[in-house]
Amino acid sequence: RDAEELLKGDPVLIDCRPPAAFGKAHIDGAYHIGLSSQLSSWAGRVIPYGKPLLLLLENEDRLPEVSRQLIRVGLDHVVGYVEGGIEAWEKAGLPLSQLPQISVHQLKERLDRETDLLVLDVRTDREWKEGHISNALHIPVTEIPDHQGQLDQDQKIAVICGSGYRSSISASILQRHGFRQLYNVSGGMGAWKSVHYPETRGE
Repeated sequence: RDAEELLKGDPVLIDCRPPAAFGKAHIDGAYHIGLSSQLSSWAGRVIPYGKPLLLLLENEDRLPEVSRQLIRVGLDHVVGYVEGGIEAWEKAGLPLSQLPQISVHQLKERLDRETDLLVLDVRTDREWKEGHISNALHIPVTEIPDHQGQLDQDQKIAVICGSGYRSSISASILQRHGFRQLYNVSGGMGAWKSVHYPETRGE
């Protein structure tokens, strides 16, 4: 069935492409959960149950694999996928959104010169205590839907996790709530630590 028609049924759209591809262009309102061994785990934590699911894939041959991972956590109502991918959507002149990707070097430079950029760390409590960026706000990814009210929609927010995977999930959730000045930090705290940028430890 045509993707536009499927969207009229108010499905949950899951974009399973890599973070960079999602960042470059995606359908507004999509959850981003990149295809990996973690897909089923994160889908089970953040995707609402009981609604039809529409998928956007980088490679449509991976549809059976994605469907299996979703079924594993009880998300079994896949109604279709966007045939032709994001290119077909764009070619049809349908609206797209973006999520800018920034490196840890770009983040460090911006933090040194800007006072209005908030770093949102979405890792676990244990990861946070082991080292985080000074003045960052800590909200684990699974708590984003319930605590996004703590954030200012008009503020510039750089979302960071360990590698860039969970932060992209979190940013997609925030975009669904109307946040637009978002950046996903590629490489995450792993990259930040690897170049020995300063960290704060503990609470």
